[in-house]
Amino acid sequence: MGNTTTTSFSQNKKELLKLLLEERQQQSCLPTLNARDWSGPRPLSFAQQRLWFLDQWQPGNVNYSIPVLIRLSGELDVGALEQSFAEILRRHETLRASFVLEEGNPKQIVADPLPFSMLTTDLSGLGLEQAEAEAKRLAVAQLQTPFDLTQGPLFRAALYRISATEHRLALTFHHIVTDAWSFGILFHELSACYAAFSKREQPNLQPLPIQYADFAQYQRELFETAALRKQLSYWRERLSGPLPLLDLPTDHPQPMLQTFAGAQSRHIFSRETSEKIRRFARQQNATLFMALLAGFKLLVHRYSNQEDIIVGTPVAGRTRMETETLIGFFINTLALRTQVDGNISFRTLLDRMKETSLDAFANQEVPFEKLVEELHVKRDLSRPPIFQVMFSLQNAPVREISLPGLKLNVTRLENSTSKFDITLDAFDREEGISCLVEYNTDLFELPTIERMVRSLEKLLEAAVQTPDEAIGRLPLLGEAERRQVVEEWNQTESAFPATKCLHELIEHQASVSPDSIAVSF
Repeated sequence: MGNTTTTSFSQNKKELLKLLLEERQQQSCLPTLNARDWSGPRPLSFAQQRLWFLDQWQPGNVNYSIPVLIRLSGELDVGALEQSFAEILRRHETLRASFVLEEGNPKQIVADPLPFSMLTTDLSGLGLEQAEAEAKRLAVAQLQTPFDLTQGPLFRAALYRISATEHRLALTFHHIVTDAWSFGILFHELSACYAAFSKREQPNLQPLPIQYADFAQYQRELFETAALRKQLSYWRERLSGPLPLLDLPTDHPQPMLQTFAGAQSRHIFSRETSEKIRRFARQQNATLFMALLAGFKLLVHRYSNQEDIIVGTPVAGRTRMETETLIGFFINTLALRTQVDGNISFRTLLDRMKETSLDAFANQEVPFEKLVEELHVKRDLSRPPIFQVMFSLQNAPVREISLPGLKLNVTRLENSTSKFDITLDAFDREEGISCLVEYNTDLFELPTIERMVRSLEKLLEAAVQTPDEAIGRLPLLGEAERRQVVEEWNQTESAFPATKCLHELIEHQASVSPDSIAVSF
């Protein structure tokens, strides 16, 4: 037995050494990510290229505009604030980029750094309440003004003076130059720069190791390597065969062309249910993301009665340390495909989600845009390709904005757009798991979305309490909704003449409305 164990161990070591050598060989063949000397137009990343094409296809849209509204309370140094934005634009070339067509291909043109001047509007003469309303109206108007990608910067800042000690700062970015992670970087640098400039000093920020165009070039070179070809093979296999088209019950028929009209709905799970979900995930050696995604897939399965389900999820796309302090559009999208059978348990479904998620994360460097291209997905102009619903657990690093002498409150303005049928963003908060649902208003009404999210909480609550129960038998409705569906909506009794036979009633109705349809099936 000892010899067998030794032989087996030696064989395992050989296999492990072989894997390590193969990985090291692949790593040695990877392109380098370093700062380059750009003297002319720069390349786009694959994600940027997709947004550029979408803008060409539907010019003047605001689907990819990202708004932020910041409340500033206290003595504001407007000059220091403008200097801070000028410094941030100087540091991050992507915020000075515009996009042009050269020799049939889109390219980035980076403008030279210039002094930055905000659009400033004095609303203090309107009175506090009216000034607040007008500031929000103007911020929404700024959001609804399309960007021209040929004219940089693709970033706007407007300052609204409410009173001597109250201001509102409206920021709007085009997604082609930023992402969720980037806002943490922006707020960190804004805090550091304002603190320095308000004291007439220079900010002490570390130089950036690269610029976004360096990453874009690296990404294109990386795509030609064996390591990326191996990852691409994984996705080809995972998404082989006919791709399922999600058929959720909607309030309105699917339009012939995909629309982007949207709205948002918010829901918070109870503190007790949230803690039960977290605890169950830990017990199963799974992350909260995996548990919530398993619940979301279960919800989609129960509503659609489909078993082959693909849900999209975003990843930061910052797999290299050099990108961690850089503002830019790095986010990538993964298509997570899982078989959801109503006879399996939630424990089994979570195990499947663990495997699916870990495999996907290990192959996350294939740009989604190139994946769509490589798979030769037949485009349906009424729907997005590969998947129609998105799920994410928002965990981008959040950094507090701290400006000397000011209290700040940051809010996101609603963009009234929806890029997918449904996008559910979950946030792990102390008061409970919070859900922000963005939905297409040409498909769904608000009560339907609210009912779906309540069903998600009910399913997860039941799933973690009875994880070995078949998921097809888990309750979808709360007690009040169950009573409404089973009892109230079934109160359909009506009086009819008790002295006549059934055939006499039918004859009478036929004489009253002889041209009406009698039976349909």
